[in-house]
Amino acid sequence: MNKKLNIALLGVLAVFLIISTASAASATYLDDHIAGVGTMAHPTSNTGIAVCATCHATLGSPTTSGVSTGCHSYPVFALKVTPNPTAVTTGSATAETITVYRSDNVNVTNITAADGAAVTLSGAGVSTSGTTNSAGIYATSVNPTSAGTINAVATLTGFNDGTAAITVTTPAPVLTTITVTPATATLVQGNTQGFTASPKDQYGNPIAAAITWTSSNVTVGTIDASGNFNALAAGSTTITAANGTVSGSASVTVTALGETPVLTTITVSPATANLSVGRTKSFVAITLDQFNQAISAIISWASSNTSVGTIDSNGKFTALSAGTTTITATNGTISGTAAITVSSSHKGDHKGHKNNYEEDNHKLVQNKVNKQKGVKTEIEDENENEDD
Repeated sequence: MNKKLNIALLGVLAVFLIISTASAASATYLDDHIAGVGTMAHPTSNTGIAVCATCHATLGSPTTSGVSTGCHSYPVFALKVTPNPTAVTTGSATAETITVYRSDNVNVTNITAADGAAVTLSGAGVSTSGTTNSAGIYATSVNPTSAGTINAVATLTGFNDGTAAITVTTPAPVLTTITVTPATATLVQGNTQGFTASPKDQYGNPIAAAITWTSSNVTVGTIDASGNFNALAAGSTTITAANGTVSGSASVTVTALGETPVLTTITVSPATANLSVGRTKSFVAITLDQFNQAISAIISWASSNTSVGTIDSNGKFTALSAGTTTITATNGTISGTAAITVSSSHKGDHKGHKNNYEEDNHKLVQNKVNKQKGVKTEIEDENENEDD
């Protein structure tokens, strides 16, 4: 009886010594064990003590860090990596934060400022690296170029590496734009015009889409489901090709049956000019019809102040004295004007020559455009004694 009592007392003493040793531990485990680096982990509850004492009595103490001998093991310290967000898409940059923690497989604690874990992100066209801040966070931006996985790896001396994966996907194509061709059209009442719609996705690639055609003014014309516009009456309308909230449009002008183009506007070019007494300057009249197309027209030229300068029937202005005048190009009730300033000396002639040179280039270009459109030009290209 005394022998059994002595054995029981020795067992209790052994457990007490184990608990006393464990009380100096620096970390508390969630599974009711306590331990510090280099010391054994032991339970703290009465139930845990009894189980642990029995286990050690049978199997002995573990001797290798991280390796169990049947009772429990030393803690294994590693890094835990948590990315946010855990999924991103291609085609745009996304702010990404990587938080790194200490982990002993039971408790998780923050990395300190002094730790500075190194973090590397790679994969799916992403390659970036840095160091965690005082909160254990590495903040960056990722712009993956392909679907797949971005691998986040954290390293710190004395810890096993921590890893995490960020999933990368490519957004499905969606309708983004619709372009209508032609963008403008002019036709005579009773005629038809075909239009086409080109739907494209966010990547600029063609995408299948059901198109609904409409005309903003069905009195002027209507358009069918195939994009065929029927001109009904003179006027203008906008046709629209739509799919949901995405749409494209074109402008249509319908002229009356047998309507003849007539002169509507005259524009004088250049609109302003500066030259000195004795110099000359040529002007051109640009004539357009009601359809904004070039049209041939006989032009009459006039100067509002003939003492300052005169202009001949070809649009050639001669500066006579200092002052200002307005020249006018007229056909019937339609006219256009330009403002001229004449100086009394050659002061500033170099600048004036530059302006006149640029204006004459404009004239030559406009004459060429008119000729290409079949419009008779009233101005002959010539070398004139303009400001030097």
